Amino acid sequence: MGQGVHTKMIQVVSRELRMPLSSIHLRGTSTETIPNTNASGGSVVADLNGLAVKDACQTLLKRLKPIISKNPKGTWKDWAQAAFNESISLSATGYFRGYESNIN
Repeated sequence: MGQGVHTKMIQVVSRELRMPLSSIHLRGTSTETIPNTNASGGSVVADLNGLAVKDACQTLLKRLKPIISKNPKGTWKDWAQAAFNESISLSATGYFRGYESNIN
């Protein structure tokens, strides 16, 4: 039985970036994309990954702030196109490690 982590991460992105759930696509992680993920034991994976996703969203919002301020009523598609035109990266990773680990 899964913990619904993918659904929870999509919900975090939707809330942080204020975009519809249907516009968010999630790809599973691997060491090719995130080499130092936290262990998923003890039901903390949603907390750790959720805070990492939130961190990545905050990075994106900081990069997009000048774009959004120029066109505050724009859509995400408008902002993404403007960011592309201005060579602003729309790729971000987040990391959170706020819990003590018992792994030695």
